[in-house]
Amino acid sequence: MHFRLIFVLAGALWLGAGLPSVAAAATVGEQATHAIQLVGQGDYETARSVLRQAVSGRPDAPLHLAQLEGLILRQQGRNREAVEVFRFILSREPNFTPARIELSSALTDLGDSDAALHQLQIIELGSNDPEIRRQARSFGESVKDQRPYGFSGYLSVLPSTNVNRGSGHAVVKVGDMDFEIDEEGRKQSGVGFGAGGNAYRSFYLDKQSRLTWAGSVDLKNYSGSGFDELSLSTSLSLARRFGRLELQAGPIVDYRLLAWEPYAFRYGFSLGGSFELGPHVNDHGIGTPYFRVKGTPCLG
Repeated sequence: MHFRLIFVLAGALWLGAGLPSVAAAATVGEQATHAIQLVGQGDYETARSVLRQAVSGRPDAPLHLAQLEGLILRQQGRNREAVEVFRFILSREPNFTPARIELSSALTDLGDSDAALHQLQIIELGSNDPEIRRQARSFGESVKDQRPYGFSGYLSVLPSTNVNRGSGHAVVKVGDMDFEIDEEGRKQSGVGFGAGGNAYRSFYLDKQSRLTWAGSVDLKNYSGSGFDELSLSTSLSLARRFGRLELQAGPIVDYRLLAWEPYAFRYGFSLGGSFELGPHVNDHGIGTPYFRVKGTPCLG
């Protein structure tokens, strides 16, 4: 870790166990806002000087100074080092929500969506501010949408009164003639089980484009019968975002077996789109616009 960070974080070690809550660590004034703007402009030394004056005399000053170092690292694209800083702050004061917000954002940028979601859940469950909870929930949904991969599966019992899709009648009348349906053609009841799953993997080409592969398998099995079904499906889609509008297109293939014999094969081309009616949570995190650097929340 950079020597300057060691020096700043060492100062935080002097803090006692009775640190003020995040409610007490409220807005630190116009000077702090100016410091954040300077970080956005790349003038880090001046930002440090301005912030030291802004938080001088505050018992939580080391936390704010360490937070600024984390923001500088993020601004420089050094997210892994920034994660160390924010985790250090939270080890000293778990209620310092600005650090937890930045930690979740940095983890998201590093692709560790599970860890980011964990931090957001802590914010959502622990914050007394309903707006912060709402934004944490909203950003969490955004993180889930950005996951590069996913999987889900299921198991189920399948009771059926007509497992063979047979007739419910023993005799069928056609014109003036009666036709008796044999036992195999009449509906049969049975109990089976179903299992399946689907998975996807996305590859982000840039911030507006991604290529996604998806596949699924579904099995219906009835022991001792010839009515088992197996369905396989796969697709590849290219998605492109235009502001709030996202369009996607690509090939799709379905293959189905009935009684373990080929039954149907389909292929085609899919088109789709979505439009966000509400504002989208910023990709870099959550928080009030008052404390943002390129959309990133920072000091409390």
